[in-house]
Amino acid sequence: MKQSQQYLKKLAKRKNVTITACAMSLAHNAIEKEDVLPFVKISKNSFLDTIRYQNDGYALMSFK
Repeated sequence: MKQSQQYLKKLAKRKNVTITACAMSLAHNAIEKEDVLPFVKISKNSFLDTIRYQNDGYALMSFK
C-alpha cells in the first residue's frame, strides 16, 4: 500500500496529471472520503466524466 501511495504522490506532482477517485466506487467499497489521499480529486460520477472525456476526443481503453 505504501509503495502505491508513493507512486501516486510522484504522479500527482507531474504537470497535467490529475488523480481522481469515483465517489460511487468509494461508497461501494466502504471507503470514507477522509481516507483518500489529500491530492486525489473525488468525482461525483466517473461515468459522466468518462463520457465528457470521450466527447473531447479521448478514447476509453478497457482491460479484461
